[in-house]
Amino acid sequence: VKKSAVGNICDAVATVTERNISPAEVHNAELYHAARRPEPAIDAAILDALAQLRGPVSINQFLEDVGLSGRGFFSVARAIRFGHARLFTYEKIRGKTLIERGVAA
Repeated sequence: VKKSAVGNICDAVATVTERNISPAEVHNAELYHAARRPEPAIDAAILDALAQLRGPVSINQFLEDVGLSGRGFFSVARAIRFGHARLFTYEKIRGKTLIERGVAA
């Protein structure tokens, strides 16, 4: 493929596999895909709560404080994906992951 493509249709060819991507990035991309369908009522509650957030908090604690528990996990993932929340430190998004208010909140 490289011999045929380079010079004819592109400048370079690179093979990218899971070995080239961090496990956290793969995990989070799969989560974003799983959480792609909006839930308007839950999403609105999450966005309202994020606007009031003053410091880092675990996703589990945030959802407990909002009164949604596990039902809002996908909504938090959407909020992270779209910049309403952000990871305190880059890692796989899980219940124990710390989040803070994002720039879009």
